Formats: sequence, structure tokens, C-alpha cells
Amino acid sequence: ARARVPRLVRGGVLADEVGYGKTVITIALIDASPRAPLPPPPPLRPSGFHPLKATLVLAPSHLLKQWPSEIARFTGGALKTLTIATMADINKYSIKQLEAADVVVCAITVLRNDLYFERLANLAGADKLPSKSSMRHFAQAYGETMAELQQTVAAVTSGDVPAASQRVRDGQQRRAAARRGGGGHMGKSLGNTANRVEAGLKLESMAMAAAPQGKKATYAAEKKAAAKAKAGGSADAMDVSDGEDDVSPPAKAGKTS
Repeated sequence: ARARVPRLVRGGVLADEVGYGKTVITIALIDASPRAPLPPPPPLRPSGFHPLKATLVLAPSHLLKQWPSEIARFTGGALKTLTIATMADINKYSIKQLEAADVVVCAITVLRNDLYFERLANLAGADKLPSKSSMRHFAQAYGETMAELQQTVAAVTSGDVPAASQRVRDGQQRRAAARRGGGGHMGKSLGNTANRVEAGLKLESMAMAAAPQGKKATYAAEKKAAAKAKAGGSADAMDVSDGEDDVSPPAKAGKTS
């Protein structure tokens, strides 16, 4: 008799070298998997997601043509594939087309584009996402936006489309008011801390831009101050050039008679 113990595999890494068939192995795994929508893992709410059977493939832009051609070649056209190369492609596909797809190949650059985050905030009815220069602030705001998006999706899936449309309009009005007031999404749970962080980053960048750069700039400033002091007979200014912190190059020793 053979004993069997079920194991839940949550993922893995296929890291073979170039030419060892990583793409073919992945396509075979997709083809062998059940083509049925899976519920989102907890603690995510199933009502906050629209179920799709498709497998999402994130690829560099230069491989977007290779993936669909390889899928068609090794499955004989059995898998329906959609390609998302730009934000225009997201606008082009309908929910029904995505529901019918078996594989969705998306350029990873799309999910890093600022236009994607603007569209995400608009669909969620949320505030504008902040700059990614402060990742802690951005991550906080992104989490809030995703929570808002789940509420919008839950309204759509339950059939309450007017409520979802109202959420989108409310978000548009808040973002327009924030633009007029010069504000933005600062994160509800961060409060004034985010404002202070943003102000500190601006002051730091201004100070770095205004500060002299390198030893040459420092030497030039000290030389100019010493020349001014010598011309005006200021003893205090001369003390600066003759002190221990003087960085001007030493004078060459002359010959003694």
C-alpha cells in the first residue's frame, strides 16, 4: 500500500538557465490547471473581487510577443490569450473578454506607470495616490485605495451599480478639491506626520541644492573672504584665514640667504 499526504503548494521559483524550457514548463502548468475562478485567499473578501479563470503573466515589454506565440505553439490554440502592453489596452478590453481569457499577458511596466495608479484611484473612488519617493507613505495610501476599490467592486457585483458610480463621482470631486487647494492624499492614519515628512524632504533637497559642492567651492569661498578682509583691514576676517581650519594650500618655502 502507498500512503499519500496532501500538501498545499502556495508557489515556487523556476530558476533554470536560459534555454532550459522555463516558458514551456509554465505553459504546461497553466494548461494542466483547472480553468475555473478561484476565491481570493483570506483575509480578503470574496465580494471585493471579480472572479476570473485567467492566469496572469507579468513579463518585460520585449517578451510580450513571445509569450502569446509560445502559448499558441505548444497548446495548439487551446488557450485564449489577451495581451496588455499599454494603458490603452486596459481601456480596450471589457469584463466579458477578460472572463473568456485563459491567459492574460501584461507588461510589468504598465503596473509601474503613474497613469495606472491614477486610474486605480479613479475606479476606487479614492484620493490621489502620493509620490513613490516616500515608499512608507505610498504603501499606506495604496492600502487604503485597495480597500476602497474592494468596496466599489462589491457594489458592482451585488448589482448596485448606481452606488458604485456615486463612489467614483465622489472620489473625482475630492481629487478636484485637493488640486484646487494644493493638497493630496496624505493617508488618514498618518495625519500630520506625512505632511512633516513631505516638508522635510523638500527642505532637505533645497538645502542640498544651495550648499557648496566639493573642496574647490570651499577653497574659493575662503580665498574670497581672505582677500576681502585684507583689502578692508578686518582683523576678524583675517583670523578665519589664518586659523587651524584653513584649507588653502601651503605656500612654497623660499630659499634663505
